[in-house]
Amino acid sequence: MRETPRKYPVFNIAIFDVDDPTNEGCIQDITDRGIQISGISIKPQQKKTFMIQADQFDNVRPFSFDAECKWCRPATDDEPCACGFEIITISDHDREELLKIIEMLSLSD
Repeated sequence: MRETPRKYPVFNIAIFDVDDPTNEGCIQDITDRGIQISGISIKPQQKKTFMIQADQFDNVRPFSFDAECKWCRPATDDEPCACGFEIITISDHDREELLKIIEMLSLSD
């Protein structure tokens, strides 16, 4: 059982690799400790800095965090790749923005 329930976006929320902004993915689920992303593939134990610019939410400013890949599922003919990340570093201000998104998402497990 999970410590924190996952939240599932009901619409696409883009997420970007800070080192390569053309490397864009989509949030599949999110908690205050981790995130599943489709469309950005890396190997487990690799670390990335991500930025979320949630333009859909008027009161959420762009924010970033560092995350470590815990698992990755390769792309298939029907689905893009998907990777699970643990959030390892995030500032207090950026955590507040992350929590705003989490609170606004309606679907959870």
